[in-house]
Amino acid sequence: MPTEIDRDHVQRLIAQGAQLVEVLPAEEYAEAHLPGALNLPLKILNQKTVGQLERERPVIVYCYDFQCDLSPRSAARLESLGFKYVFDYAAGKRDWFAAGLPMEGDLTPVPKASESVRRDIPTCYPTEGVDEVWERVRARGWKMCVVVNQARVVLGRLRGGAGEAGPRATRRSASGGGAFGSAGGPCRNVLPEGGGFGGGVGSGSADATDGSVSATTVAPASVAIVSVFARRLRSSGIGSGSCMQTKLQCCCREASVGWS
Repeated sequence: MPTEIDRDHVQRLIAQGAQLVEVLPAEEYAEAHLPGALNLPLKILNQKTVGQLERERPVIVYCYDFQCDLSPRSAARLESLGFKYVFDYAAGKRDWFAAGLPMEGDLTPVPKASESVRRDIPTCYPTEGVDEVWERVRARGWKMCVVVNQARVVLGRLRGGAGEAGPRATRRSASGGGAFGSAGGPCRNVLPEGGGFGGGVGSGSADATDGSVSATTVAPASVAIVSVFARRLRSSGIGSGSCMQTKLQCCCREASVGWS
C-alpha cells in the first residue's frame, strides 16, 4: 500500500534520489510545479507512460492538496503497475509553496504572498501572564502578540496599547470589543469573544516552537499583506478565473482572504 508522507519526508527522499511526479493536467504543471518533477497526469498514467520511471527507485506523487484525490489514486495505480516504493505527498504543492520552497514553471516570476509575510511574529499561550508576555514582546520590538493554544491554533491577539497604561490597566481584545482582563491576569482574559480576529479571519495555525509564527503559515496579523497580493493578482489578470483562489492558496496555506 502506498505511504502517505509530509513535506519533510519528501525532501529527505528527494535527497536520496527519489523520483517526483506531478499527476495534475499538463497546463497546471506548466504553471507551477516542484523542482525536477515529471508530469504524468492520472488520465494517461499507464504501463506505457510509466516507462520513463525507474521501478526500483522510490516514486513520490503529488497534486494540489489534501482535498485533491489525484495523488492517492495515482499512487495506487503505480503500485498496481508493479512499482514497489510509492509515496503520496498528500498535502501537495499547495503545502510546498506555502513553505516558501522553490518552484519551477510559468508562475515562478510572479510575487508570492509568502515572500511578503513576516515570519518572526511573537506568540504566547492563554495561560501566560500578560505582564510577562509584554515584557518579552517589547524586548523584540513588537506591539502585538498572537495568542495560540497548545496545538498552535491561533485564538486571538494582544494589541499594542494593551500593556502601556500601567500594571492595573485593563486590556482590550483584538476584536475591538471583546473581553477585558487585568494586567496581572492570564492572556485568556484578553482574547476576543469567539476567538476571531475580525476582517474575515477566524483562525489559523502556527507551527514554530520558538515563540514565533512559522514561515509555512500566513498568520492573521499578516492577512493585510495577503489581501494586497490578492488585489494585485486580480488587477494584473494573473490567475484570474475559477482557479485564482487555488493558486493563491498554493502560496498561503489555510489563509482566509476575501475575494469580493
